[in-house]
Amino acid sequence: MKFLNLILLISFFIISTSCTKDDDNDPECVKDENYFTAEFDGETLEPYWRSGLSPCKYTLNIGRNPQDQNDWVLRIGIENPDININMYIKDINGVGSYPIETGAESELPIRFSKTHIYIIDESYGNDPNLSIYNYFSMGDTGSVEITTYDDESGILVGAFSCTMYSTHNGEEKEISGEFNINLSTLDTCQRPCWL
Repeated sequence: MKFLNLILLISFFIISTSCTKDDDNDPECVKDENYFTAEFDGETLEPYWRSGLSPCKYTLNIGRNPQDQNDWVLRIGIENPDININMYIKDINGVGSYPIETGAESELPIRFSKTHIYIIDESYGNDPNLSIYNYFSMGDTGSVEITTYDDESGILVGAFSCTMYSTHNGEEKEISGEFNINLSTLDTCQRPCWL
């Protein structure tokens, strides 16, 4: 009986001290950098901490063009629904507005050729021709607003909005969001405190 009480006491202690995503009691946990959030089709889309054996599980992946460090890509894996957002921002030269251009499946992989956004349903794999849920940005419907930029330190902060169109049925949906990236502190192998 004492052994059972000890197990229950230890279990209670572990549960009561565990930090969860909804734990508002941790004053040290502030979501102030290395995050991405977007509103699309009535859903809030954010990177998550995926399960599995890989040590690097935070699905906020940031890249820069090796030929031009002022071209950025933000790739965000979303758990539910299982989609991937790809946002390319070309020729950032400081704080300002960067118009979003039209993307198309026939251009994939577009990479760093222009500022655009596309969303792929990952449940169909990485072949965009198999997915009926691809969305691409429409030109002249929005922009990326860069509010803080330091190309040497790898700091990129801003917001975006535009209209996306479906390659399946032409349906149009709005997307908007914000991001705060600091490459000197981004570690996709370290779980953010808010997840």
